[in-house]
Amino acid sequence: MSAALLGLVERSHEMEPDRVGSLAAEAAVALGALDCELYLIGLEQRHLTRFDPTERGRLERLAVDGTLAGHAFITGTPQASREEGLLWVPLIDGVDRLGVLGLRFAQPVPDELGWASDLAGIVTLLLVTKSCYTDAYATAVRTEEMSLSAELIWTMLPPLTLSSPSVSVAGILEPAYDIGGDVFDYAVDSSDLFVSVFDAMGHGLEAVSSSVMAVSAGRHCRRRGDDLLEAAERIEEALFRSSAAEVYVTALLMHLSLDDGVLRWLNAGHPHPLLMRGGRVVDRLSSTPQLPLGLGPVSRSVNELHLQPGDQVVLFSDGVTEGRRRGGTAFGEERFADQMERAAMAELPAAETMRRAAHAVLDHHEHQLRDDFTMVLVHYRGYAGGVSSKL
Repeated sequence: MSAALLGLVERSHEMEPDRVGSLAAEAAVALGALDCELYLIGLEQRHLTRFDPTERGRLERLAVDGTLAGHAFITGTPQASREEGLLWVPLIDGVDRLGVLGLRFAQPVPDELGWASDLAGIVTLLLVTKSCYTDAYATAVRTEEMSLSAELIWTMLPPLTLSSPSVSVAGILEPAYDIGGDVFDYAVDSSDLFVSVFDAMGHGLEAVSSSVMAVSAGRHCRRRGDDLLEAAERIEEALFRSSAAEVYVTALLMHLSLDDGVLRWLNAGHPHPLLMRGGRVVDRLSSTPQLPLGLGPVSRSVNELHLQPGDQVVLFSDGVTEGRRRGGTAFGEERFADQMERAAMAELPAAETMRRAAHAVLDHHEHQLRDDFTMVLVHYRGYAGGVSSKL
């Protein structure tokens, strides 16, 4: 077993970056499987697509909801169909879900298959590193043409999920192929979590350019050690300098001290986040109304709240609650709060909570939204003496 897995790693160093799946299949066969196929999750997180770089036609897709492969993806645990000789093993980078491996055996599936999870772990690491050198994985899972504005936003995003002993973060953007100006960002270290959400005026490339500038300026401020007020001022200056026309973005800048649970936030024209405690929405993190960033220097204030271990904070843009299809009704904050509470009752992982919430909004509007939207879930677990997570 060790020789097969080490051989996979050694051969990966100079392989073509789109051959992760074929090398995984060779290792799986050497370990006793009949075959191994790689399935990757699409941007809309509704289907798992079989990856085969040699096929240029429509690739096989499996629905996430209602299939054994999808259940492995949702739960993060291997799922076996012993009679069919199939084993589905999730591909998880930290907590970031990339897809599943489908292993086929002579019936029934053997009981002792500890190497399958080891193989999936190596494949996951190879996917993360090799995808930087090829477009093959990104294009294979697309179900429709992506707008240029969405392409730019996806390039800017951090990983959709983060987990550490002290805190977890999960974010999502929709519609996946036509994002207008919504974006989120975060960073964590051993004592601090920083989260920002921006929603630029307008749509298309003009809005995206403002979002990209806001995220870049925010990262610059974060790495300088600026506080929230200084960051808001510098982001505003960057927006003024980057465009001759009037541009603005609504913004939610947030800092959470992992040591003591003190949450500080600055809200510039953005919807108020929801505070969840004990699985219920107990409050809105309201603040004094402030203008969006980019409308001129104004007096701004920072709000503060002490979180309890287990508290969750839900950030979202107005596209979640106010966006609608032509002639339709808004999803609304009450419906959104109910969706989050039902996910909490089901004890779903943060990433799965966001996936289902986004699909609930899209399904309500029959996928005909006139505005894009962002959602970010922050779950404070309490100080754990350090962070061992992937950024």
